[in-house]
Amino acid sequence: MKVIAIRYFEDRDHGHFILKAEPLKPNCKWQWFFENEQTGKTKLLRFETGSNFITSTEEIIENKFYTGFIFCKTIFENGEEIVSQKIKLGDSIGKMLSRGICFETILSYDATGYITDLEFD
Repeated sequence: MKVIAIRYFEDRDHGHFILKAEPLKPNCKWQWFFENEQTGKTKLLRFETGSNFITSTEEIIENKFYTGFIFCKTIFENGEEIVSQKIKLGDSIGKMLSRGICFETILSYDATGYITDLEFD
């Protein structure tokens, strides 16, 4: 799974995350899940079948996603399923970096709301 972060202009430790499922093959569906680290219970996140899951630090905090993992099931036409790696989210970009989350890319919004080039910290 690929993880992309887009930092807010005024608050660089918060922003949006785009999780991209792999493999991307035609005629697949994807379902996104949250697994609680303490209980092991899993719940379906929104009923989305797209290959991308977009969230924000605000949604992570509100739904306590930082207490567990986000993962994806790829469902093929023949019914076969593949479960992606589990991503341990944090309530900030800094916490995710300190946990060793390997971002595919880290971008930033500029003052007008456009996404700018790669950031290095």
